[in-house]
Amino acid sequence: MRSRLHIYGLLAEFDQPDRLLHAARTAHKAGYKRMDGYAPFPIHGLAAALGLRSSRLPLIVLAGGIVGCFGGFFMQWFANVVHYPMNIGGRPFNSWPAFIIITFETTILCAGLAAVLGMLALNGLPQPYHPLFNVAHFELASRTHFFLCIEAIDKKFDLTQTAEFLKSLNPTNITIVPAGRLQKPVETATGHATPARLPMILLCCGMLGLLVGCEHPADNELFKMDDHGRLMPMEPSEVFADGTSARPLVEGTVARGDLRLDPHLFTGKVDGKAAETFPFPITRARLERGRQQYQINCAHCHNDTGDGDGMIVRRGFTRPPSYHEDRLRTAPVGHFYDVITNGWGAMYSHNDKVSVEDRWAIAAYIRVLQFSQNADMNALSPEDQNQLAAAIAAPTTAASAGSTTAPAAGGAH
Repeated sequence: MRSRLHIYGLLAEFDQPDRLLHAARTAHKAGYKRMDGYAPFPIHGLAAALGLRSSRLPLIVLAGGIVGCFGGFFMQWFANVVHYPMNIGGRPFNSWPAFIIITFETTILCAGLAAVLGMLALNGLPQPYHPLFNVAHFELASRTHFFLCIEAIDKKFDLTQTAEFLKSLNPTNITIVPAGRLQKPVETATGHATPARLPMILLCCGMLGLLVGCEHPADNELFKMDDHGRLMPMEPSEVFADGTSARPLVEGTVARGDLRLDPHLFTGKVDGKAAETFPFPITRARLERGRQQYQINCAHCHNDTGDGDGMIVRRGFTRPPSYHEDRLRTAPVGHFYDVITNGWGAMYSHNDKVSVEDRWAIAAYIRVLQFSQNADMNALSPEDQNQLAAAIAAPTTAASAGSTTAPAAGGAH
């Protein structure tokens, strides 16, 4: 006989964890499946006694990790190979080693999100209300007592027979758990019930679908940013009257930071000729900055001393001229700035890599290199000349002393 009751189930209360464990095993052997145990601390073996199956959370985490792995890799592959291919350093478009880091991060991210969301879904959370909250003594489940609840949706549940079965387990108390106003009546004899969460889940999925599929209702193509195609460089466009997609600069305007009123500083020329002087004072700090930038941007071709025998030249690259030949030693300093800015021969422009001030600092350091290899002795002070002469004579004196003492040492043997 079917009876539709506004109850959640029957709750048996125990005062010892061993009694709860024995009751769970007995109930499971008796054929009850929809039940749960509650205790103030974990009880070893309670999950197995209740007949709970292994958690599906590891599979959910694995699936999330696989989706994140393939999704992260595909996102980078599509962007670099199909959607926006760019030649970066001569590497192939599908340069998969560069994709590994992002692929790893998306794998961990999606696996972590799957773990959290899967845990919440499997536990039915968030759940601000539960019928057991209607039982006054249930608050002891977090302190001193132990409870076994057989739910009314169990196929074997019958209010009278299940109550008699729980009494045989010698509990300290048995309570009928009312379902409350949020719970619909259930068929206690057959256990058939409509899942209460299904309509809410379907409603949430429908709302998400509406949010994903929404778009701007305007008829103007300029405002349909959700479905606006990407234009290739120099590709024609019907949006603008002139038919071009690349827009020219507004007449009479200058971009911020591009106002260059000093031709000496920004072009290296004065009255159309290469400048003979620097546009600002050259200090020791400026020379040190020039040395650093030279090592970064120039030494691989021009070598550390400026003789043009850099590392890539030894590997077959075109050899640049030496800074120490007469033509370049007498060249104005603005010439070096212009070459760094615009390039020369096989040398490409460094305009986008080196700032204006650093280009002048490199030119100043080139002058230092030239002076170091072609210094005039007469330009030194008498004290410096004496020190230099002593330094030059020292190796000669040491060599002479060594050649004089060598025979004596041999004669001693």
